[in-house]
Amino acid sequence: MIYVYALRSKIKNFIYVGMTSDINYRMFRYNSGYEKKKTLTSSNKQ
Repeated sequence: MIYVYALRSKIKNFIYVGMTSDINYRMFRYNSGYEKKKTLTSSNKQ
């Protein structure tokens, strides 16, 4: 099963949106600080 999620950062004014097949592992990585913020720039927008 694929999960779509939106996670709001309490520290940063940002909402992370994505999808995963393992929501528990994804939440672990998010809460542990493993994920780096990725932003869209004009060179990688589609």
